[in-house]
Amino acid sequence: MNAGDGWHARPLAALADLLVIRQARGGFTELRVAFIGDFAFSGRARSLAHALTTLGAPELRAAGPRPLLPDGLPQLGLRACATLDEALDGVDVVVDLGLSDAALSVLPSAEDYARRWTLGPLPDGVLTLGPVDPAAYQTASRAVLTHLMAGAA
Repeated sequence: MNAGDGWHARPLAALADLLVIRQARGGFTELRVAFIGDFAFSGRARSLAHALTTLGAPELRAAGPRPLLPDGLPQLGLRACATLDEALDGVDVVVDLGLSDAALSVLPSAEDYARRWTLGPLPDGVLTLGPVDPAAYQTASRAVLTHLMAGAA
């Protein structure tokens, strides 16, 4: 395992997300997961999508402005959704990717993004994983590594 390069891969962030999902849901083989936002510039999203596909999650979706949804989504096991409502319909987990500075630079308007792609209240029982706060990421990464070193994962 490596720590990834941040843009193309962030396996430790994905492991932290997987740990949260497993603790909340107990497994992966029946999950419907929606990634919302900056998939194009998110190593976390790529790593998590790859891991969820490998672990048997049957349905992964991605939604956001077209410039933030790369052409290779089907190869990662994801279906692109044209609207937020389409992406969120019946999902178990929502991964809110937020926006990077790189993503903002390719969008015509941050206001349009906020109007069309900001998450509102979700149904009870939907697990939401938010954008990674760097300090929280470091804490979660340490927790995952401690968990792995203890042989519990």
